[in-house]
Amino acid sequence: MNTDQQRNKLTMPLAPTLLAYIKHEYPDLGPIIVSTIEYTVKESKNHYIDVMRALEPLLKDGTKSFVDKLFMFRKKMCKDASNCNRPICLFAHDEDELVGSKKSAAAETSASKKFKIDNSEVIFNKVDESRFSIEELKEYAQKYGVITSVRRLNKGKYLVVFEDPDCARRLVECAGFVLDDPEIKKFFNINVPLDQNKKVDLNQLFQDQKDLLDRLTVSFDSDVLSELKMVTFKIRHHVLSTDKKYCESLASSQKNEEASIDIESSIYYNMFAE
Repeated sequence: MNTDQQRNKLTMPLAPTLLAYIKHEYPDLGPIIVSTIEYTVKESKNHYIDVMRALEPLLKDGTKSFVDKLFMFRKKMCKDASNCNRPICLFAHDEDELVGSKKSAAAETSASKKFKIDNSEVIFNKVDESRFSIEELKEYAQKYGVITSVRRLNKGKYLVVFEDPDCARRLVECAGFVLDDPEIKKFFNINVPLDQNKKVDLNQLFQDQKDLLDRLTVSFDSDVLSELKMVTFKIRHHVLSTDKKYCESLASSQKNEEASIDIESSIYYNMFAE
């Protein structure tokens, strides 16, 4: 990997130090920022540019400075060395910490494994409830290990909780279809809390967005495009709606939502703008 590629690359999952830094800089928006970065990097060829574009509607004037620091993580030695007094320093304090070193690579591998090991919750989505019951889903999930619960979240969507996170990983990584139905989607449950009383499933919104983009790739349909814009707006709304008054105001104008939404302000508007 050449220097430019290395400089424009973020390794997933983000290192614990980076996660701590994001939380320290943006206590309220931290989970949203992490989810946005992870989703953007997944489909990106130029991490730096795409992450900058994705975070700009959220961080405004502070975007470039923040993103620059993320991409400098462990790529230079700290000039202050042992005298460093930063709460969370993104520079390396030991040559073994520098990106590209053997110890650094080993730490990244360990962090990746930890992400998979720690998650014991799996979502089944787009389940045809006229064909499959919750008991059938439970019986299927039990093939991968002991489960503690299965519950219906809403129409066609179920949450499965395993006793052992490794069982959840095996289910998600299995190439076979759930109950032999290719329409049923499975993925780790990644709920992003916006406040103490509400959880927003950004993972599901992103999945819906991807499905719509796939449909547009096959053939253009103005109705699908409109639906895609609406889903994208919902993502932006959940990202920015930490202000209770703003949420109440939006809810009160729900009847006129389509007429009032400024689609061009959406985070991913440039993905489908001509």
